[in-house]
Amino acid sequence: MISLYKTVNDIEIYHFIHMELNYFNGSIIYNVLIFPAYFWSFEMSDYELIVELEDADIDHINDAGQAITIVKNLKNIPYAKDGYPVAWLAFKPFEKNTITWVNEYGVYASNTVPAPGKKLVQNSEVEVATVHCMYPFSEGMFHAPHLGTKNSYGVENSTIDTYVFGLNQSATVNSEFAKGVPLNAEELLGKETVEFTPHESVYVFLYKRHDNGVIISEVVSTALKLDFTTVHSITIHYDSATAKFALGPLPRYFFCLGELPVFASFSMDGSESRAA
Repeated sequence: MISLYKTVNDIEIYHFIHMELNYFNGSIIYNVLIFPAYFWSFEMSDYELIVELEDADIDHINDAGQAITIVKNLKNIPYAKDGYPVAWLAFKPFEKNTITWVNEYGVYASNTVPAPGKKLVQNSEVEVATVHCMYPFSEGMFHAPHLGTKNSYGVENSTIDTYVFGLNQSATVNSEFAKGVPLNAEELLGKETVEFTPHESVYVFLYKRHDNGVIISEVVSTALKLDFTTVHSITIHYDSATAKFALGPLPRYFFCLGELPVFASFSMDGSESRAA
């Protein structure tokens, strides 16, 4: 079974091709059966998150051995829980941090034993997966997909062994590219299937410093949830008074007397002089 696709005017046309070899009088005859699997419109979207911090807060975060941590929101079907939470991105803060990504996903398989603090090793992957498709996994690799559920990415563990599966996604953090980082981790027994439905929303919070793609124990209760389903750029800041992130840029304070700032100085005899 061979899977091919092409893109025409943002319409992805997928075909599954079955090829048979027949020998007749020493010649090879190819019988090719082609049938359309899906027709749908898919538009790539860019997303941007800007995180601003004060210098004093950066010092406190670094002294505490923490990092800005971002977890992507996913729904796993048919599981009620969302598997193990994974730190998609974790980075040391600057005064202004810019994170960008596009809504393009891959699927991966791992033999990592899932536990908090474990970094997921992606042993096999489909770098750019196709939405609405189910990917069978066997013999250490993914095979040509078959039809899955709309708006989801499916994985079928065709082996008799237990593996960890999930989605991955690339991002750029402060001009550094992070390629195909795991978003989640779901343990599947042999012959089980799962479908992942990504949502363009993220959780942002402080967590102990670690690498990208590390399983964490929880998404802390103070995490700020950001919904990108209707917007493509969001700016937030760290609020030291509440010890969590908040919407909007850092507040800027300016003190003025009259129309222009006034600077006052005093001479030795106590008289005051002013300069605008």
